[in-house]
Amino acid sequence: MNAVVADILASITNREAETISASDNLLIDLRMSSLDLMEMVLAFEQELGIKIPDKDVHRFMTVGSIVDYLDEHKR
Repeated sequence: MNAVVADILASITNREAETISASDNLLIDLRMSSLDLMEMVLAFEQELGIKIPDKDVHRFMTVGSIVDYLDEHKR
Protein backbone atom coordinates (compact mmCIF):
# COMPACT_ATOMS: atom_id res chain seq x y z
CA MET A 1 0.00 0.00 0.00
CA ASN A 2 1.04 3.57 -0.64
CA ALA A 3 2.77 5.14 2.39
CA VAL A 4 1.47 8.64 1.59
CA VAL A 5 -2.12 7.36 1.62
CA ALA A 6 -1.60 5.51 4.90
CA ASP A 7 0.07 8.54 6.51
CA ILE A 8 -2.70 10.93 5.49
CA LEU A 9 -5.43 8.56 6.62
CA ALA A 10 -3.60 7.94 9.89
CA SER A 11 -3.41 11.66 10.61
CA ILE A 12 -7.13 12.13 9.91
CA THR A 13 -8.35 9.06 11.81
CA ASN A 14 -5.83 9.22 14.68
CA ARG A 15 -4.63 5.68 13.96
CA GLU A 16 -1.21 4.24 13.36
CA ALA A 17 -0.41 4.07 9.64
CA GLU A 18 0.73 0.46 10.07
CA THR A 19 -2.77 -0.58 11.18
CA ILE A 20 -4.44 0.70 7.99
CA SER A 21 -4.88 -1.88 5.24
CA ALA A 22 -6.00 -1.70 1.62
CA SER A 23 -9.22 -3.55 2.42
CA ASP A 24 -10.31 -1.07 5.13
CA ASN A 25 -13.63 0.61 4.35
CA LEU A 26 -13.41 4.37 4.95
CA LEU A 27 -16.82 4.67 6.58
CA ILE A 28 -17.09 1.37 8.42
CA ASP A 29 -13.54 0.40 9.41
CA LEU A 30 -11.96 3.84 9.67
CA ARG A 31 -15.18 5.57 10.79
CA MET A 32 -14.55 8.63 8.64
CA SER A 33 -17.17 11.36 8.49
CA SER A 34 -18.01 13.43 5.44
CA LEU A 35 -15.79 16.18 6.84
CA ASP A 36 -12.95 13.68 7.22
CA LEU A 37 -13.42 12.66 3.58
CA MET A 38 -13.21 16.29 2.44
CA GLU A 39 -10.08 16.80 4.54
CA MET A 40 -8.59 13.64 3.04
CA VAL A 41 -9.22 14.77 -0.55
CA LEU A 42 -7.68 18.18 0.15
CA ALA A 43 -4.64 16.52 1.73
CA PHE A 44 -4.14 14.25 -1.30
CA GLU A 45 -4.48 17.20 -3.66
CA GLN A 46 -1.97 19.26 -1.71
CA GLU A 47 0.51 16.45 -1.09
CA LEU A 48 0.42 14.99 -4.60
CA GLY A 49 -0.19 18.15 -6.64
CA ILE A 50 -3.30 16.78 -8.33
CA LYS A 51 -6.94 17.85 -8.59
CA ILE A 52 -9.58 15.30 -7.60
CA PRO A 53 -12.95 16.25 -9.09
CA ASP A 54 -15.95 16.02 -6.76
CA LYS A 55 -17.53 13.50 -9.13
CA ASP A 56 -14.65 11.07 -8.49
CA VAL A 57 -14.80 11.10 -4.69
CA HIS A 58 -17.67 8.58 -4.64
CA ARG A 59 -15.16 5.98 -5.91
CA PHE A 60 -13.28 6.12 -2.60
CA MET A 61 -14.90 3.29 -0.66
CA THR A 62 -11.79 1.48 0.57
CA VAL A 63 -8.18 2.42 1.11
CA GLY A 64 -7.31 0.23 -1.89
CA SER A 65 -9.72 2.15 -4.13
CA ILE A 66 -7.92 5.38 -3.18
CA VAL A 67 -4.52 3.89 -3.99
CA ASP A 68 -5.82 2.61 -7.35
CA TYR A 69 -7.33 6.00 -8.21
CA LEU A 70 -4.19 7.91 -7.29
CA ASP A 71 -2.03 5.47 -9.29
CA GLU A 72 -4.27 6.05 -12.33
CA HIS A 73 -4.16 9.85 -12.01
CA LYS A 74 -0.64 10.68 -10.90
CA ARG A 75 1.32 13.12 -12.99
